Amino acid sequence: MAWMGKRLRSADARRTPAFGLAMLLPFVACGCRESAEVRSELTVSGNSESVENEVGGDPASGNVAGPTTGSHLTVGLTYNKHIAPIIFDNCATCHRPGQSAPFALLTFADVTNRASQIIDVVTSGYMPPWLPEPGYGVFAGERRLSAQQKDMLRQWNANGGIEGDPTDLPPLPKFPTGWHLGEPDMVLTMPKAYTLGPEGADTFRKFVIPIPPRESNFVNAVEIQPGNPRIVHHAELLVDKTQLSRDFEQKDGEPGFDFMEIAGRSESADGHFLGWTPGKVPSVLPKNLAWRLEAGSDLVLLLHMVPSGKPERIQSKIGLFFTDTPPTATAVMVRIGLTTIDIPAGEKNYVVEDQYVLPVDVEALSIYPHAHYLAHKMEGYATLPNGKRKWLVKIDDWDFNWQDQYQYKEPIFLPRGTTLSMKYTYDNSADNDRNPHVPPKRVTYGEKSADEMGDLWLQVLPKNREDFVVLRRAHAEKEAQALMLGIKKMLELDPQNARHHHTLAGMYLKNGDSSEAMAHFEAALHIDPNHFHTHNSLGRARLIQGQIDEAMRHCREALRLRPNSVYALTTLGLALGIKGQAEEGAEYLHRAVQLYPSYANAYAALGYVLLRQGRADEALRCSRQLLRLRPEHDGSHALMASALMSAGRLDEAIDRFRKANELNPSAPQTQRDLAAALERKGDWTQAVHHYRQSLRQQPAHAGAHYRLAMLLYRQDRTTEAIPHLRAVLESNPDHVLSQNNLAWMLATHTDDTVRNGNEALRLATQLNKQQGAENPQFLSTLAASLACVERYEEAATTARKAVSLALASNQQELAEQIKGQLRHYERRQPYRENNGQD
Repeated sequence: MAWMGKRLRSADARRTPAFGLAMLLPFVACGCRESAEVRSELTVSGNSESVENEVGGDPASGNVAGPTTGSHLTVGLTYNKHIAPIIFDNCATCHRPGQSAPFALLTFADVTNRASQIIDVVTSGYMPPWLPEPGYGVFAGERRLSAQQKDMLRQWNANGGIEGDPTDLPPLPKFPTGWHLGEPDMVLTMPKAYTLGPEGADTFRKFVIPIPPRESNFVNAVEIQPGNPRIVHHAELLVDKTQLSRDFEQKDGEPGFDFMEIAGRSESADGHFLGWTPGKVPSVLPKNLAWRLEAGSDLVLLLHMVPSGKPERIQSKIGLFFTDTPPTATAVMVRIGLTTIDIPAGEKNYVVEDQYVLPVDVEALSIYPHAHYLAHKMEGYATLPNGKRKWLVKIDDWDFNWQDQYQYKEPIFLPRGTTLSMKYTYDNSADNDRNPHVPPKRVTYGEKSADEMGDLWLQVLPKNREDFVVLRRAHAEKEAQALMLGIKKMLELDPQNARHHHTLAGMYLKNGDSSEAMAHFEAALHIDPNHFHTHNSLGRARLIQGQIDEAMRHCREALRLRPNSVYALTTLGLALGIKGQAEEGAEYLHRAVQLYPSYANAYAALGYVLLRQGRADEALRCSRQLLRLRPEHDGSHALMASALMSAGRLDEAIDRFRKANELNPSAPQTQRDLAAALERKGDWTQAVHHYRQSLRQQPAHAGAHYRLAMLLYRQDRTTEAIPHLRAVLESNPDHVLSQNNLAWMLATHTDDTVRNGNEALRLATQLNKQQGAENPQFLSTLAASLACVERYEEAATTARKAVSLALASNQQELAEQIKGQLRHYERRQPYRENNGQD
């Protein structure tokens, strides 16, 4: 949801005053408090009358009554008594030294020198910069001048701009000299300053700001100091829990990286939009909505910077304010909008509409409309289940340069079944003075400012955790579909774009369509054999698919392109560990954690590889480091549990697995691990429960079916075990243990309704043929299957061979068991038992 764009190409003839564009665009009179009431009575025709407030209308209908004009105010207006309070409250926040505006408005001389310009921009509505129409949502901190205040400015200037009695001049506002919210609990600075060139297009760049390793914290306020506000159009702050964004700073040798690079997994902070715009004052979140900043995370600062005509140095700072109160709720950013925008050249009235039905009750907290230069009108509203319409926002004259997030003064309740709707209108004609294309040309959906977007983001708060999960899952599905359509559209227009192919491949892979994913990965590499991101992603994809050699090949290629890529180092180390080259794998993983000491995934992979080497104590130390970085992540507890099991500390391991399961009950692997630990402890009842739970979440998992089957079999519950062995063979017909054990159960069960000699014989014959008839246990099963269909002589011959093989391989106990079975066959009897071989 990045803001993207560049400054206006030419003045807007409908609203722009006559002075130069370079002076107009930075002219920011964006006060951060609500407009002050008139502080004194005005002398009007010799009478003392108070100026009335602007009249509001019906927000639902959109009919807003016209304001009182105050046209009779002709005398008695002075700067010190009447104009200075307006300027101080609404303009001075930005129009003061060191802020984003190019000149100050703090003195009588400052204002009189620019009086005509000020009146032009406030009359046109360009200043203060506030886009939402009145009456279509009530927002906190609205920046508006009332009609009376505008009239006062006009009349004061028309009357000669009188300064007035010095004793009437209010004191200058006291603006913070440091942090608005006081001294932060943690101050983070861009590691290196960046120098913006003097000319050229706007620059969008992301900067990684590492967080010092320490315990996780709850953040209830963030303050961004851009460092050089004159060149910053806006800033957006994201959180990267993976540290993968650091990979991208290796590319061009300068601080930061291009915003269009895929930035690891940076995302908004638990449903909060963290940003800075000129005049924006930071605020403290309600205690129940603080967000968790996990130790080892990175902040990623996106800066939209505008060249000033000379080189500009910038080094931004982030102030974090912590609270000891954990959040009791988490907001969700719900987006509606289209990613298939395609506006013909010359089209004056192109309309984009989208809807989304809320699956749960929510409260709307804020709204963020977003488009680029061609958008003109924006409408956002909610249709309640009873059919009543509730306005969320309405903008009749969109201006890309003054977009913002708007906080509702009071939360808006939207019940389950409410339809959220957006309708944006675009003008791609030559009459649109904001059109960046001269002459107009076809404009489609895209990430660049010369492309177009149409998004309406609504920050909502579900009433409980269950509703949060439902909403996030449902909206994620809508988002995934929309993003895929958008990437396909961009790829249609630019089929030789390797980055688009790579992005689309990742989406197909996430949806489980590996064939389409691989086709686009290969297309990306065909276009650009050195496309780092594709090699990186293919390394992980091939690893998940079990193609270890291919995974390692792509990881090594990624490391050739970027030798210190933590992602490639981690994936390669894990692949080597799985392949059995654990010592070499551990070397890559040690390098990863040395380069990125807070990258949790590297510790997780290293712990796994150490366990494969039998180095339980080292794995345990690794898991403690992971737990410090991710104390509330189920994977951290699961790794420690595995290390504890390897060290023989079974009870402690079970406790850790239970904690992991509590943190994420929907993780099937944790359910299986806990079941295995309980099975080892002898708590078979609980083990069966957790195996079943894992299969509810992952019904086709062969390993869980097999372990559950054998556990049930040991408890004389063979009829329950058999369906699970059949399930294994459905997905993996060559699973030898399932073939053998199912054949044994079908051949030896005492219940005639369960026993099936023909199927047992088919399975056992196939198994021994595949394995070369040299395994004594498999031959024992074949013998039992032959006896079950009354082929006793063949059964006896097969059993004798099995005994010989068992003795030859020093399996004395197995040989004695088969001898007992052989005696049945020699008496022309089948073998029957409830318990058998594992």
